[in-house]
Amino acid sequence: MFRISVSTVLVLALSAGCTVPGGAPYDQHERVTQPRVEPASITVIPSGPTIAKETLARVEAENPHGSVRIFVDESLTAPTVSVKPFAPGGLTKAEIKEIEDNLSIIAETILEQNRMVLRASAALQMDFEGVRLDMLIRTPDSSTTVVRNADGVIELVGVGGQIVASSGEMGTGPGGNILIRTNTPLTGPVHLSTTQGDINVFAVGDSAGTLELTSDDGSVVVNVESGAVSAVRPDDGFYTGVLNGGTNTLTARTNRGRVSFNVENKNWETSGPFEYARTGRDR
Repeated sequence: MFRISVSTVLVLALSAGCTVPGGAPYDQHERVTQPRVEPASITVIPSGPTIAKETLARVEAENPHGSVRIFVDESLTAPTVSVKPFAPGGLTKAEIKEIEDNLSIIAETILEQNRMVLRASAALQMDFEGVRLDMLIRTPDSSTTVVRNADGVIELVGVGGQIVASSGEMGTGPGGNILIRTNTPLTGPVHLSTTQGDINVFAVGDSAGTLELTSDDGSVVVNVESGAVSAVRPDDGFYTGVLNGGTNTLTARTNRGRVSFNVENKNWETSGPFEYARTGRDR
């Protein structure tokens, strides 16, 4: 198990005396402006047994201070967990050092009930106003994925089987978007929820289940070009139907935002920027 945890504070100030032309001298206090730098990611290899591809591994991740991104890459020989601090106005070297000294990262793999499990979490041991942590997990396999976060996006690429993702139900920050794109069929129970943000799913035609999609104050868009949907009941902000005769539940709910569910046989896992806002109706 890997942990980072310590604490330090640095305050810089400059006092200078100067004279106004034609006037009396006065004291002027100026704050030193330190240059903003790009923080580096802290990357660790989880302790414990190595997860290999096609092992039906379970990945569990938590981040109450920012985003969680999980990318499945079968070419990997071991999972990695990376955490990077972020602030909208940038950070100085001193601020980055203080954040890193108060950052706790846990990353471990264990064998549980004859199944490999990767557990990862990131947390700050003191409050840093406006600072978020972006967590990135790369793993050879994730047939069951469980994610909780706040104040950031949840993005899952290449995952399959069972998914539970909730945003905004832990920590003090709001929820964020939940974004999923995968070429692995969604065949197990899928439960997605966010207190604030869009939910966009791009899956392939072998996915199956009973759809229950809800937006409390937005729209629900469903586009199935590969596969069949029966028993459809669309309504304002609500949609139910049965995808490919599946019996497992596929639920998605946002308190504020849009739900988009797309099923097409396309390579959703291609690298580079992906336009999650698009749907079959938008294109």
